[in-house]
This record gives sequence, structure tokens and C-alpha cells, in this order.
Amino acid sequence: MLSTRPVLLAAVLAAGLSACGGDDLVLPSEGQPATITIVQGDGQSGRVGERLPQPLILQVNDAIGRPVAGAMVVVELDGADAAPDTVATDAAGRASVDLRLGPDVGPSPGSARVLTAEGQTPVAVGFSLSAVAASANGLTLESGDNQTAPAGAELSAPLVVRVGDAFGNAIAGVEILWTAVGGGAVSEASTISDADGRAAVRRTLGSASGQQSTLATSDGLAGSPIVFLHTATPGSAAGVSIVSGNDQSGAPGSTLPAPLVARVTDADGNPVNAAAVTWVVTAGGGSLNPVTSTTDLDGRASSTWTLGSAEGANSVAAVVSGVGQATFRATATAGGSSGLAIRTQPSTDARIGERFGRQPVVQLRDATGNDVAQSGVPVTAAVASGGGTLGGTITQTTDANGRAAFQDLVINGAGGDHTLSFTAPGYTSVTSSTIAVSLARTTTRITGDLPDPSAPGQVVAVSFTVSSDGGTPDGTVTITAAGGSETCSAPVSAGGCALVLNATGNRTLTARYGGSGQFGASDDNEGHRVEAGNTTPTAQDDAYSTREGGEQTLVVGAPGVLGNDQDDGGALTAELVDGVNNGTLSLDFNGGFRYTPGSDFSGGDSFTYRAVDGTGASDEGIVQITVEPVNDSPRFTRGPDQSASASSEPIAVESWATNITAGPNEAGQSLQFLVEVQSGGELFASGPAISDSGTLTYDPAAQGTATVTVRLRDDGGTASDGRDTSDPVTVTFTFGP
Repeated sequence: MLSTRPVLLAAVLAAGLSACGGDDLVLPSEGQPATITIVQGDGQSGRVGERLPQPLILQVNDAIGRPVAGAMVVVELDGADAAPDTVATDAAGRASVDLRLGPDVGPSPGSARVLTAEGQTPVAVGFSLSAVAASANGLTLESGDNQTAPAGAELSAPLVVRVGDAFGNAIAGVEILWTAVGGGAVSEASTISDADGRAAVRRTLGSASGQQSTLATSDGLAGSPIVFLHTATPGSAAGVSIVSGNDQSGAPGSTLPAPLVARVTDADGNPVNAAAVTWVVTAGGGSLNPVTSTTDLDGRASSTWTLGSAEGANSVAAVVSGVGQATFRATATAGGSSGLAIRTQPSTDARIGERFGRQPVVQLRDATGNDVAQSGVPVTAAVASGGGTLGGTITQTTDANGRAAFQDLVINGAGGDHTLSFTAPGYTSVTSSTIAVSLARTTTRITGDLPDPSAPGQVVAVSFTVSSDGGTPDGTVTITAAGGSETCSAPVSAGGCALVLNATGNRTLTARYGGSGQFGASDDNEGHRVEAGNTTPTAQDDAYSTREGGEQTLVVGAPGVLGNDQDDGGALTAELVDGVNNGTLSLDFNGGFRYTPGSDFSGGDSFTYRAVDGTGASDEGIVQITVEPVNDSPRFTRGPDQSASASSEPIAVESWATNITAGPNEAGQSLQFLVEVQSGGELFASGPAISDSGTLTYDPAAQGTATVTVRLRDDGGTASDGRDTSDPVTVTFTFGP
């Protein structure tokens, strides 16, 4: 009866599948995957990007509920990862994979399926994971930046920031601190991020025009603080005031040296741009140019004032329509200012491109030679004689004492004797004493001499620079070497020349710049060594042998591959050029190495190395490694235990043993199954036995249970630790009535 139960179950299943339209499906046989279930790991949740605490454990059984070993299970996920994604079941029919959530919040459905032959019933199971947001990681600016509004007004749009995790998912419940910078206020000092990770405030600008800002801060978040920039524009014009140019004096009919400057502001004192200012003579006559001007970004407008023809008081009003006016006053007097005088002469000698050691100071004077204490008068310096150009700040404004002090004047482009002239509006110019200008100083530097050391007759690239505060030097640089006549030269602009040194030893290089019409000479020295040439080392090929087997490692100590290499002196080091193809290799700098052949590999392997001396010269050698074959254990896949009636005729089970092989690369060996009865031998009339093709035969004789061990033997022998026999498997025979 026991032998009929699987047949009846198969018949019932086949009938059921036929009724369900499953004509094209093939039921899995005993020992083949039929079901897959989840033992552990379904329904887990965790933070995005993190590994889940429990692995996913899957159970694969055959049609009668027995575990199936060696079944390949593929795990597929949407929005998460499995490692590994394909795994074989163990002896208990179980497969285990680690799970890591992806970057997105929400469910991550998945499935696990067994790889089956085409046409067989699919074996699969579904599961689900869930990802929640990670901890708050970053703070970003969402909206509200770079707004503009009148000073004191509220910005039209709120300031919005967003809190997210490392994957950009929104984080709620994070406190954001808000700080107004540059005046004004925020609607709330702190806010909490909402479900979308956003936090916002309203911003009222301060009363001062110009740039203001707001800080959004949350400790520990990347990007904190966020800085919002705002621009406060001034309000309408509310006042006009004097900046400079008031209380000047001059000859009747003369133009005053300093312009009249007025400033227009709003009610908060902010400068008003583009306001119209009208200049009106209110006493003494005279004229203004222009009559109407417009304020700049600083709220300033200016005009030049020419006094009336009579001596006495003069006045001008700067008028802003609808706002008010500011009144400037001046005095027309016959003793008005008329000339410039040099209070401090510039240096009597200087160099091209270098600031004068003593800078000039110019004084305003009136017609009688008295100093005029008038500020704001521009005094301009220029080259009066000698050529070239005048550098530095050539215009200075007089101080309250009527003095213009120059700070950084310098003559460029020409040597020889020079004089300077100084001019100012409404004043007679003045010329300086003579300045003797010498050639500009230069600095020559050798910046490279490669290679160093060099060999006799080898080209040495010598690079150099010539610099000067007086401009860009022209001319030629010549390189010489102490202890010989070798030389090379090149223009300054070339930056270098090629020098061939022949004599060995320490050679001092000298770079000499000869100067030009504007630049003085200079030189520099640099040490260099010339050494006798080096002989390239010779690498000799090597040969080694080891035995097959991934656990066999060939260990060769120093000097190893360098032991038979040759050099003219000094130590050699080994560098790997090309590695092995059929194993793993570790090459040491001292020539020793370790080689492990690949599993089941035998035959020839090799690697290429380079023998390198102390100068970098090298030669390549090849190391041949022979991996001697070792007999591998034969293998087969056993069939199921047997059940039959004790009264049955002799039984033959074809293909009970499958995947019969002598081992890798051993196809020519002959094979024989060894069958040994361990218990219950009296239950057999004959047998059991297994043919070379895997057919199991036996003849039941009595009821009971017998155990038999089966091994497979090849004729490869056991030399060098080889194996000619497989591990035994135990087969149970159950004979019923």
C-alpha cells in the first residue's frame, strides 16, 4: 500500500490541474521544488537607506513537504535591495538574504521565486516591506530669497525652508530659529517644520535702505544657517542737505575749485536715487553748470559754481521741488587763491618702476603767496619732462589745510632726468625739481634644471624667470656651468634653454641677465650634479611548480624572482607588470611571492615582473608556474530512498544516480559504483547494485527496512593526496507487505 500513495496523490493533483486549465503545466516530482514559504522577515519596516534587522528566510519543499536542498531562489524588490538577490537553499531547504531599504518613503513590495525548468508550475511567494523617513539631515532654502520692498515694509512672500533626510525625504517636527539681520523683524522667532518638512515666517524690513538678511538656523543640520537676502529701497525724498563745497572763496568771476555737492534723503535718512536737483543763484550773480542734475545711488548731486563779477557775498540754493532747499555760500575777493606751490619735493633720484622714497606734497596759495586752507580741491600730477609714464594715484584732494599729499607716485618706461607738473582747477600749475631715474631693478631666478642629477652628454632643461617692479624685462639670459665651457642662452620670454653638460661632479649653474634700455642686470646660481651613466639591470626568467588545488599555495621567499637577476650594483626591487590568469598572486618588492592556483586548475600559468634599480632603470622577466594535476573526487547526485512491496518482482530505477562525473578535466577516467549493505541484507533476494549509467536494481525478499551506502570510484588513484572515491551516501529501503 505504501508504494501506491504517491501515485494516488499525483493522480489527484493532475486531475485538479486539468480541471483548472493547467494542461501545459508540469507538476514537480518528488525531490523537486513545489512550494516556497516565508519563515521570517515579512512585513518589516525601517528607515530609508538602512539595513533591516531581520533577514528574509525562505523555505523550499517538494510536493510531499520535504525540504529541497540546492534550489536557486531569486528575490526581487521594488524600492529596496536584497543581498544576495539569488541564493541556493541549504540542506534544510532554507535560503536567507539580507534586506536594505531604498531612498524613498513608503511600501516596498517584493517576491521570491524558485528557478524552475520551462513549463513547470511556478513556485513563488510575495512579501512586503515599509520604509519611513530617516533622521533630519539637511536644511535647504525653499522660497522667498532675493525680495525687494520699501524700507520698513513687509516682504510680499514668506520665507520658506525645508528639512529633509539624507535622501531628500521631508522631516516634520524640527525647530527652526529665525533671526532678522540689518534691522526689521520676523513674524515668529521659531517655527516647527510641517508634514512636508517646511517652515516659514513673514519678514518686515528695517528702516535703513540697502541690503538686509534673515537667518534660518537649526543646529546639527547640513546647510544651516540658511541666509535669505533682501533689498530695502528708500522712500520718497524728504530732505536735502550740504555735503561739500560750502564756504569757498575766489576771485570775482572765477570758477570755484571744489564742486557743490548736495544729498537728498528720505524720512529715515536713506539716500534717494534719481531725484532732480535745481541749482539757483540767490545772491552775487554768477552761474552754475549744470543748472539741473540728478542724484546718484548715494543720493548725491553736484554742480560747478562760477562767482559773480563783483567782490562780496555769493549764494546758491540746491532746490528739490516739493521738498526744500540747501543754501551754499562763497566770497568773491581780490585776494583769492591763484597758484600751487610744492611744499615737499619728490626724491632727487629713483628707479624705473619703484615708488619715490620721498613723495611730493602740494600747497594751495593765493595771489600774494599766502597758504589757502581749502579742502576738496583735486590736484593732478603728470610727467613734465623725461618721457615714460607716471604711475600710482596721480590725483589727490586737498585736506583742510589746502594740501594734497601724494602716496605712491612712480615713473615707468624711461630712465634719465625727469620733472613732474602739478595742476588744479583755477590755480596756476607748478613744476618739480629734477628727478634722476635709474634702470629698474631685476631679479633673475633659476626655477628648474632637469634632470638633476644628469648623465654626461644628457640634455638638461634649465628654466628661469626675470622679474621687475618696473614692468616686463626684455633681453637675453645666458646659462653657464662652473668647471666647464658649456653654455646656452635664450630670450627672457622663452623662459629656458637646453644645456648639455659633459664633465661629471658638482657643477654650479649661473643664469645671467644682461639688462636692457630700461632694466638692470642680475644673476642667480643653482647647484647641479653630473653622474656617470647607469647600466640597465637584466631580468632572468624563472620557473616554479606546485600542485593542483585551491588550498595549495606556492610560497617563495626573498630574493625569489630577483635571485638570478643582474645589475651593476645596488639593490633591485620587483614590480608586477602582468598578473597570473588562473589563480591569485602577491608579489613582494624583495622578489618573494605567493601563488594560489584556481580551484581544479592544472597546467601552465605565468606572470611578468620588472626588476628595477635605484635609478629607475628596469628590465622585465617572465615567471612560469606549472600546476601539476591531482586526481579529484568523482561526484554524482543520488536519487530518493526506496519503498516497495516485499513480494515485488526485481526492480530497476533508471537514472537513480545522475550528474555522474569523474571530476573536472578527468573525463577519460572509468567509473564504478560501490554499493555496501549496512543493515537488513537478509531483506534482499539479490542486489542492490548501480550500473555505470546510474540505474539502481534490487530484488525485495522480505518485509523490513535496510540501509545501504553508495560511493563512486574512479581509476585516477590517490597520488599527491588525490581522491578516487566520493563521499558515501546512505540509502534507505523499506519493504512492506
